[in-house]
Amino acid sequence: MKGTAATGKGLASAAAALQPGRAVALRELIRGKVWTATPATVVEDGPSLLALFTPAGARCKRPALADGGPLRLPQGDWILREESWSLDTLRLFTPGALHSVQLHWSSNPRRLLRWYINLEDPLRQSAVGFDGCDHIVDIVVSPDRKTWEWKDLDELEEARKLDLVGADEIARRVAEGERALARVRAGVPPFGSSWERWRPDPRWAVPTLPAGWQLGS
Repeated sequence: MKGTAATGKGLASAAAALQPGRAVALRELIRGKVWTATPATVVEDGPSLLALFTPAGARCKRPALADGGPLRLPQGDWILREESWSLDTLRLFTPGALHSVQLHWSSNPRRLLRWYINLEDPLRQSAVGFDGCDHIVDIVVSPDRKTWEWKDLDELEEARKLDLVGADEIARRVAEGERALARVRAGVPPFGSSWERWRPDPRWAVPTLPAGWQLGS
């Protein structure tokens, strides 16, 4: 979206790697203001991969109109309302990539529901976790990776009409999605890897947003 920063250095940071089990805030910032904030547990923080897990039931913050009504695109001002995260979600981030790969599971019984390619800015480390910005359009991939479907293309077109994103940027986002799909078809990790059999450590508590999550980056 226009007005969002994409100049961070991905996950590169002079800070020490975060230890597995630590709770962090995964925030989306728009015009210097928090648009979403989701608590997550660090699974892995290495030079080539960041893995974060949010379990179903975690309490997150989502944008809303002043009267509490839903808001999908950042128009005017907004408030944040608390919601319950719906699915066990593992997020896999590669430094510098313009998308992350998510795995969504049902909780009871535990079953992989889908892979999810989330187009977004590369993450930047913050004092409370990690910050980025979503690119609206995503791709939903079946558990066996044989079929997929683009999601929210209509919302991306609405963002163009509102001058929140330009035609060139839309083309770049679609091209990034196609590159990600090429990895799906080829079975390039994380697709076709052991992540689909991954389970969270049962000792981990449900993460909550750390103090200071509501401040700027």
